[in-house]
Amino acid sequence: MNRQRSLILLRRYTSSANTKPKSGAETELENAFTERLRQLAEANTIDPNDTLLGSGFKSLIDKDPETLEDQKFKYQNQQKLSHLQIPTHANKHSRDLAMSEPWTGQESIKTTTLRMLQDKNKPLKINRHVKKIESAKNTVLEHSLNKPQPTTKAKLADEDSKFKEIYAEKFTPIGSFDKIMTIADARIEQAMREGQFRTLPRGKKLDVEIGTYVDRTEHHLNKVLIKQNITPPWIERQSDTNSAIRSFKVELIGKFENHIRHFYHNDHQEMIKEFHKRWRSFFEHQLTLTNQRVRDYNLQAPLSTQKLYMTYDREFQRMIASVDVLHVRDSYLKNLEREKLAQMEQRQQEEANIAKNLVKRLKFWESW
Repeated sequence: MNRQRSLILLRRYTSSANTKPKSGAETELENAFTERLRQLAEANTIDPNDTLLGSGFKSLIDKDPETLEDQKFKYQNQQKLSHLQIPTHANKHSRDLAMSEPWTGQESIKTTTLRMLQDKNKPLKINRHVKKIESAKNTVLEHSLNKPQPTTKAKLADEDSKFKEIYAEKFTPIGSFDKIMTIADARIEQAMREGQFRTLPRGKKLDVEIGTYVDRTEHHLNKVLIKQNITPPWIERQSDTNSAIRSFKVELIGKFENHIRHFYHNDHQEMIKEFHKRWRSFFEHQLTLTNQRVRDYNLQAPLSTQKLYMTYDREFQRMIASVDVLHVRDSYLKNLEREKLAQMEQRQQEEANIAKNLVKRLKFWESW
């Protein structure tokens, strides 16, 4: 269109220019205008031999029919073809997303069933201790990262104070013991601030345990005896007294259990009365000897370690409370049954051995 307009204007202008005589200035203007119109006409003219333009634009109708069929096939099956173009390095999740059907507004049966199966089980609860540990770790990390760093001014002030302390000690004359103590305390405090005392080995703890009800004099005397490895006589007598009391109780329990085994009665009170008749005098005599040892021990031992005297009735009641009569009787009967079975087996074994020896003796002709 632009080319046609330029040609029409050029023809009209040239036709009108031939009819009228013109001056030199008008002739130059006309020549310039004509040249400009010719340039526009050439610019709007398409050269079919131009290599930069190529063959020009062609519509789909001008293309090959086979190409049209190929494009139509790709358009109709573009979803399936896109599945084939998935790269091999893609993971399963990406493949499932690419191959899934587009949303139609309705949930499929497969998706509904999967959602119901997932909602059936409650999600596992995270352990509270694990949460606490994770939060503590994050808090420590944030605190270490957000910890304000000392500024340059604070560093310089600290260095100046250390410099002053060092050179104040060197250039200050020492005139008294108080000055020496002050310098020593300052150095100790500086070492404590720097943490030099943290690496020192720990010594043994001081034993400061003192009995609340022990006299101070008695406490110091005991410490002297311990340091000199001296054993007081009441400590040696204490072991003898404890062994005598223990043997008396063991003997009392043993005699009563033996009485239950041999003289058991359904009426326990009758059985206890029979035991008193048989053994009361014996144990009262043993108790007198034991109390005499306790008396000798109490004369030497401190008041806080002295022992009480023993009585027959009180010790017998303690013994009755500690002994299970039925259990002792049942165990005794079971032992009797075991002994009887063992005796029967031994007797049968002996009879079998006698029978074997007798048969060997009767077959005397075999030795001929």
